[in-house]
Amino acid sequence: MSITTAIKKHVDHSRTGNDITEDEPSQPPTQNIAGRYISSTKLVHMLKSKFGANEYHVHMAHNTFCIKAPRQLSSDEIAECRR
Repeated sequence: MSITTAIKKHVDHSRTGNDITEDEPSQPPTQNIAGRYISSTKLVHMLKSKFGANEYHVHMAHNTFCIKAPRQLSSDEIAECRR
């Protein structure tokens, strides 16, 4: 077996079952919001009221809120979370 054939078989094998199909829901994108002027209390309250307690995830990294939710917050919703 040539090296090209071996690589092709490895690549084909690694793709099996890993391709995303249209039937699988895609993950919502992460929305990053600079944390400098955002109240974490207001942000969490906003997320809970819009999406429910277990329908979002938020954490802070490098003074930025990283949010995964069913949709992104609008600029008006973000403005309501300002300090």
